[in-house]
Amino acid sequence: MRSSKSREGAAVSQKEDKPASGLKHRAQNLQKGWADWMGSRTAHFKKSHWLIALALFVLLAGGYSFYLMLGSFQWNGKAIFSILPIHKPAFFHETGEIQPNNHLVLPSYEYERIHLFRLYMDSLASSPSGKKAYDSILLHRPGLMDSVLFIEKHYQPTANN
Repeated sequence: MRSSKSREGAAVSQKEDKPASGLKHRAQNLQKGWADWMGSRTAHFKKSHWLIALALFVLLAGGYSFYLMLGSFQWNGKAIFSILPIHKPAFFHETGEIQPNNHLVLPSYEYERIHLFRLYMDSLASSPSGKKAYDSILLHRPGLMDSVLFIEKHYQPTANN
């Protein structure tokens, strides 16, 4: 009994680890390829070459580290970073929703034009010959009818004035 459970657990863990093992295998191949390439490029180096390369690396890395340490102690009156208080944005309390603006009044002739346009588009959609033109218009202007309906509903009460 116990061995069958461990086999099932091993099968499940192997299935779960396939992507990870593939990634691990690729990383190892990349590392091996890089090491082989570097080995072939430096196969002819003598001991003196290696010592010179090591000395250059130590001097460059150590010099850069020393430069960074000295730079951190010298202030020169310039602040590297500053701490500023957080300010609340001016429109923080607003939601972004459109508030009805009673100052904007659409003249009745403009409302009639919008209403007639919607009726025209509806008539195009209802006739078989106009359906092709209707679909073509909506293909090039996807939100047109939504906008027309919104404007018509929004200004309908004010159009009667």
